[in-house]
Amino acid sequence: TKVKPYIARNLRREKDLKVSPTGNRICLAGFEMLYWGKYKEGNRTRVKFVCPIIHSKKFRKKHPFCPWMHPQFTKGTGCFAYTQVLSEDIRKQIAYGTPKFKKIYNLRSGCERIFSRLLDLCMQN
Repeated sequence: TKVKPYIARNLRREKDLKVSPTGNRICLAGFEMLYWGKYKEGNRTRVKFVCPIIHSKKFRKKHPFCPWMHPQFTKGTGCFAYTQVLSEDIRKQIAYGTPKFKKIYNLRSGCERIFSRLLDLCMQN
């Protein structure tokens, strides 16, 4: 049989990223950021997006200043954002709402609580 993962969902880890229809990030001011390439660091790949006001002369003519007055804009570099390119995330394949997942996850967390208490008792001696 094939082993299936039963991992808790960490809602704090899931970010609500604003993305345009073309796939570019949206900055705090609501502007579509410019794609600025891919960067590979060790075993992870990230995509960089930069401020359109600083990096596009055409855009700068229409919007000369950042409405949010972002600290990076006042320094002259403009805001930037990275999006990590994830290979297959195993958490996306888990059917969290199914009764089978709930039953097995409850059993798993129960076992973990029991082992934790046993470990506490063994450490007292």
